[in-house]
Amino acid sequence: MENGGYTDQIIANASYNASTMSVFVQIPQYFIFGASEILTSITGMEFAYSQAPKVLQGVLLGLFLFTAGLGSYLGSLLVIIVNAATKGSYLVDK
Repeated sequence: MENGGYTDQIIANASYNASTMSVFVQIPQYFIFGASEILTSITGMEFAYSQAPKVLQGVLLGLFLFTAGLGSYLGSLLVIIVNAATKGSYLVDK
């Protein structure tokens, strides 16, 4: 292990920086993200069916789902922008 918290991994005669952090460190992030998605979806659907007039319930639910999809798309776009800005090497260099 090097001083930067990573170790060298050689794949097909190419050296890559591999993290020494466990995969299980991601469990809290996935749990929090999943819980937030559940709470947000339930709240949006409840609002669409309890507060909107009968003729607009489907429209309001459609707009809610559209904005959720748009947020996911913008998150993916942000990853592409960061990858392009850092030229694909945002990990620790030697």
